[in-house]
Amino acid sequence: MTRIFKKLSVILLAVFLLISILNLVLGLFFSIWNRNKNHLGAAYTDAPYVYYQQENKTGFAIDASLPFTKDTGEYRILLLGGSVAFGFGNLKDSAGKNYLTTLLSNIAPSKKIVLLNGALPAYVSQQEFIALQMHLRKYDPDMVIALHGFNDAESFRVNHNADDVKFIPSPIFYSGDEFSPALKAVESYKKTYTLNGVAEGYYRYIRKSANYVGKAANISKYAYEDYSKVTTETITKYAVAFKTVVGDLKNFCEANKITYVDFLQPVRFYKQSDSTYYTTDKTKEVNPFLSQLYYKMELMTDSIVGHHSLTGLDPSFLNYIDECHPNEKGYQFLAKEICKRIQTQISK
Repeated sequence: MTRIFKKLSVILLAVFLLISILNLVLGLFFSIWNRNKNHLGAAYTDAPYVYYQQENKTGFAIDASLPFTKDTGEYRILLLGGSVAFGFGNLKDSAGKNYLTTLLSNIAPSKKIVLLNGALPAYVSQQEFIALQMHLRKYDPDMVIALHGFNDAESFRVNHNADDVKFIPSPIFYSGDEFSPALKAVESYKKTYTLNGVAEGYYRYIRKSANYVGKAANISKYAYEDYSKVTTETITKYAVAFKTVVGDLKNFCEANKITYVDFLQPVRFYKQSDSTYYTTDKTKEVNPFLSQLYYKMELMTDSIVGHHSLTGLDPSFLNYIDECHPNEKGYQFLAKEICKRIQTQISK
């Protein structure tokens, strides 16, 4: 019995050492491979609670010289959202002036319009809400314009509580720790010091290598490609969560006497009131869950006062370059459509 126990101990020790050496070698390999990769991007830096901000004094595309106190007659409009909001908020006209500021000034010529771009690429609604409370409220905005939807549909499982951590409608952003995305990394690090996290951390490089090999050989799929547990109930939960955050944004603004206007951004994969639209695109592999989720998000937020859905805009005028970003002319068209819908509030 003692001899068997010794043999078993030797075998277990050998296996442990083998795993340790293999993990060490693979860890060195991945460290060298990722050595020069900046997953946040050179223009961004880590930030508490919102995960990341721009690498500048304000943390956003806002001039550091702008005082918190407004001048007489000044009307400040704060823009919230992801990369689409960030893009059209920075759009310039032929004279080099801010395109959106010019449009807004034409609507209310008696007011000195100051546009504050508080949007950041990949931000979801909850990050917008936290950023508004922590950083952007101090600029004393008169109006908040929120343009979002796409990032929430893509990455809700990262930034919101979810019953099924594998759920993701379309594997575009924040798809798994094999790609070390900024937001997924935060989620992963939270588990580092749990017992399970310690075990996962020990063999993570072996697991990562096995995932690559399995995927390349078409033997296995990554977790984000597993839609087997996605149900109508799951999708509804995410849509309700999105509505809740939009409602929180609205209530916060109203409590601070800020006019709040919310827009569900247009996207290539969804047509207004049509949850099956994405599945009609036969030119590429698509997933119907993304369109179904967007439909639910549109349906849920329709009852919120001050909310507008832009999913019915003509895509031929938006000129999409990907799933959600228009080209320059498309941005101009989008800016005009948004200004049409807030004309009454600004003119007051």
